[in-house]
Amino acid sequence: MPDKRWACHCNDSHPHIAIRNAICIQVIVLLGVVVIDMSLRQPLIALQNFWMCSIQPSLLIASHHPQKLSKFYAFATCGELQPGINNDHYLIIHRTGMNIQIYRPSLGRPWPKRGKAAALCLQQKSSINPLLSVNEWVERLISRGAGVVERPRLELFGAESWMIDPEGNYFVIFVPINK
Repeated sequence: MPDKRWACHCNDSHPHIAIRNAICIQVIVLLGVVVIDMSLRQPLIALQNFWMCSIQPSLLIASHHPQKLSKFYAFATCGELQPGINNDHYLIIHRTGMNIQIYRPSLGRPWPKRGKAAALCLQQKSSINPLLSVNEWVERLISRGAGVVERPRLELFGAESWMIDPEGNYFVIFVPINK
């Protein structure tokens, strides 16, 4: 049920620019428009595109063993592991907003092809010695079942290493140079 304390109506075809012209007329919540406090008659927020606000980006990884793989990625990304929509679906939640979903595809669907076109990039904070940081990180991930595809190397922008998770999916770990 709409919150009856908030209302607005805009005399403009672009509600996110129409704060000056907003006139309160009803007591309903209108998403994607200017929201005005009825008691103050002041604009509180203007949502420029409410469709964009409702989208939560995430990375989706198909897995033969979703629980095991989700534990690996929760560890590798310092995320919070949560159950998903069924027993074959897990979420790794991050306070940065980029979440990972790991699932087992339905039996009636073909298994997704593996490839290098898209990969997860795991980035730590910048370091004075990024190669040392990446080398230590590689060892921790290997202890959890990861494999090295390309040994850690130092580049102008930082250090990186291409790896595979316990099921052969490619990902890269990266530490920028702290200049």
